[in-house]
Amino acid sequence: MPHTDTPLVERIRARAYGISQGPDSGTPEENWLRAEAEITGEAETPTPTPLPAAVATRAADLEDDPPILIAAGAGNAFTHS
Repeated sequence: MPHTDTPLVERIRARAYGISQGPDSGTPEENWLRAEAEITGEAETPTPTPLPAAVATRAADLEDDPPILIAAGAGNAFTHS
């Protein structure tokens, strides 16, 4: 019977490969352990940097604005008819 890896192992393998291709690559074992920690949630999560007050205020204002809908079709700015 052929050996098949679990989806978790395949995800770790793919992430370890991605890490190995980057500038912060370590040994294959270090890359595997880092990938495993990231995927299983055991990696240290960085504390998010707070937004400057002006940006945070503007972002909060935008949440209250209705979405802008743009219709595509004949006779609008996105067509040349």
